[in-house]
Amino acid sequence: MKLFNLMQTTFDNFDATINNYLSKSLNKMGISYTDNQLFKIIFNALKGIAQNIMIYIEDAFTEQNVETAIRKKSVYSLAKISGYEPFYGSAATGTIVGTLVSNTNMSREIRKIYVDNYSNIINENTGMNYVIYLNADKFVFDVSKPLFNYDFKVVQGYMFTSNYTAKGTALESIHVLINGMFDKNYIRVYVNGELWTPVLNLYDMTENGKEYIISVGFDNELDITFGNEIYGTILTKGDNIRLEYIVHGGYNGNVNKIAGNSFKFTTFGTDYNGNSINLNDYIKLSINNYISGGTNSDSIEKVKGMIGYNSRSNVLASIDNYLLFFKKFSFLGYFNLWVENNSNVLYVCALSDRAKNNDLLKSTTINYNDFLLTEPQKQNIITVLKESNNSFAGTSIKFVDPIIYKYAIICYIKVDEQYIKETIEHDVKLAIIEYFTKLEYNVKFIAKSDILKTILNKVDNIKSITLEIISDENEKACKNKFYYKYIAKYYNGKVLYNKVRYNYETNLNLGLDNMGNILLENNLCIPVLANNILYYPDKKSQLDGNNTMMLDAINTIFI
Repeated sequence: MKLFNLMQTTFDNFDATINNYLSKSLNKMGISYTDNQLFKIIFNALKGIAQNIMIYIEDAFTEQNVETAIRKKSVYSLAKISGYEPFYGSAATGTIVGTLVSNTNMSREIRKIYVDNYSNIINENTGMNYVIYLNADKFVFDVSKPLFNYDFKVVQGYMFTSNYTAKGTALESIHVLINGMFDKNYIRVYVNGELWTPVLNLYDMTENGKEYIISVGFDNELDITFGNEIYGTILTKGDNIRLEYIVHGGYNGNVNKIAGNSFKFTTFGTDYNGNSINLNDYIKLSINNYISGGTNSDSIEKVKGMIGYNSRSNVLASIDNYLLFFKKFSFLGYFNLWVENNSNVLYVCALSDRAKNNDLLKSTTINYNDFLLTEPQKQNIITVLKESNNSFAGTSIKFVDPIIYKYAIICYIKVDEQYIKETIEHDVKLAIIEYFTKLEYNVKFIAKSDILKTILNKVDNIKSITLEIISDENEKACKNKFYYKYIAKYYNGKVLYNKVRYNYETNLNLGLDNMGNILLENNLCIPVLANNILYYPDKKSQLDGNNTMMLDAINTIFI
């Protein structure tokens, strides 16, 4: 007897069909088919098992597809299979200055003050913890030299330690689950108190070398793998393995030196006689530069976007590989990357995230140097790249300061009278800002049609809209009657950009093409929306320098 068409049934139809069949069959035999009837109980149990099986099958299909997977562990696993190692963020680093304070209560017996490695300090403004990172077990303050300042390297986060006992097997691994974001650059592995060296893979281990492989797992997991004598060393059974790592707060650990931050020790130090002392009674902590480099871990969406676009060998060998690497740094805003003349020098031209966060639109009196990367931020990128050991042999990074091309946009909008113009104006400005903040990297051309499309997709009730893009670079050249171009000159395999002056020609659209779209002349140029743009509304008088006005970043005119 064919109960149902398998190609057309659903689970609910299956349930109803079986129940109807059992009910009719049992009723013919004079047996009542109720919830307490044996056949009903057996069928409900089988149905529950079948439902679970179907759920597991559906879940397996969903989580094995990068487009449909929703669990972090599934996405990270797919990324590992594709060759991309998910990024668990980087800890903010910087320098704290320690100064001895004059203390009338300081005992004459206290001649030296000892600060332990991994001592904790706290930013009283933000509550974030920082670890003092020394190259020795202790740092010594000489009380006889109170006028000296002492610099400490600090890393944001908390230091944790885990201990394990070796089993003494070849290629022995220890598996660690970490609760929070961690930074691979601050992981240390000690065997019987001796610091061992990390390598990228098994074949980088030397025979009987004191080395290990560190691999990031699927979901806040680490695997530490030791050798087999041919590659690396087999641990002896009973060896003590100590793992040290820092759990950090990512982007929240960054500190601006002008923010008036106050720091204090939260751990004690010792004096010359080994007595415990409150370090805050003797040492004042201050900051003289940024603490930067703190970056959050990859989001699920970001990992999905990187699957299939990275080097399967984890070597940064192309511009695309480096683009993925640079996207990890949360303090980066818009940036350009390029290689000149097939050299091994990667040129980087970047703004800080302040520019991406619309700070350029908030004031008419802006120091544009504040939007450039700081030297500590540049050094942080170089250090992370160096310590990753993933860059192609011989490749180096050179940072080049960008030329900021400022633009303003005038929108001419037509709407019906019943709609509130202030609301539409607000939505239009928001759409344009969102378009520019989503620009990622290496953009030289921005079409007006793309901006218009973004506006029309996000703002309702617009009957018609046109826009005009104003280039501040062009308007200044029009006023000054000259402008500069940056010409690339090659010397010993490297490029130098020479600043060359040119006379302004009528109707020369610097930063724009003939159709009024944004067009940048080279990789040094970065487009931004900004206030305080010079504008000549009457083009006939532009060479005379008359009839000028200042524009905000976005201007709306209803027609």
